[in-house]
Amino acid sequence: MDDNNNSKSSFLAHFLTFVSQGITGVLFPFYKEITDNGTFQNKSKKECIEQFHDFNIVPLLYIDYINECWDKYNKRDKLKENNENDENDEDEYNYIIVKLDKIKKSGNIIHNYCLFDLLWNFSFKTLIIVLARIDESIIRDFDTFKISINNMIDITLEINKQELFEYEENCNNFDYNKIINIEDKFIHVKYVMNIC
Repeated sequence: MDDNNNSKSSFLAHFLTFVSQGITGVLFPFYKEITDNGTFQNKSKKECIEQFHDFNIVPLLYIDYINECWDKYNKRDKLKENNENDENDEDEYNYIIVKLDKIKKSGNIIHNYCLFDLLWNFSFKTLIIVLARIDESIIRDFDTFKISINNMIDITLEINKQELFEYEENCNNFDYNKIINIEDKFIHVKYVMNIC
């Protein structure tokens, strides 16, 4: 296998893992919160499913996650200094930085904006597909939910990964007006929800 194929395989592995962990990192705590850890004391199963299907809830949580990754990735030196004494934050910080660095390097991606644009467009579509498939059989308990979500994500990523084979950053056509101040959030809800 040549270096280009090795690099592409590495890119796919890191990218798909990051997407999967990002989505489950939002969905699993949300499940536990709205279902009272699978006991459904405060909300019925039907109400919980409605919350998963309401695209104004989980997608906004995922937007917060992507924005947090953007902040951590672009402000890595400052964050590293601030987190020196907090081992848990340091572990999460290291994971995000190291994984995104590997994706960027193996994918031959130059701009942070291009990295996040690809990550956002690919992962948001995956999230919406998974949310739309959540039904009563999936939410009955956390173990079932976890297995079902992981399976749905794996299948969706496998089907859609062809897009990543075809991805190449084209810096000559890069719109420099899209470069945003790293102090800004990467994703604005107004942009995502097409609100005028």
